[in-house]
Amino acid sequence: EYTSEIGYSYQGSWKDGMKHGTGLETTAPPGDSGTYVGEFVLDQRHGNGTMRYDSGGVYAGDWKVGKRQGKGREVFVSGAKYEG
Repeated sequence: EYTSEIGYSYQGSWKDGMKHGTGLETTAPPGDSGTYVGEFVLDQRHGNGTMRYDSGGVYAGDWKVGKRQGKGREVFVSGAKYEG
């Protein structure tokens, strides 16, 4: 487990000092703060995971090298949904 002074935390699998495998990552502002639960490869979100943003939105689906990519579903704060 790792926790920083600014509120970032990670609980999960490690390999060679990097996030690798399944984990829970909590990010802090600025930026897209929230909680990610899913897969990591070489310190990046990669594979299947769900990000719950502090703003209220949720993305569940594929990630590649830290970015949302592939199939997924996003629910926006307004309640609108996108799947693809």
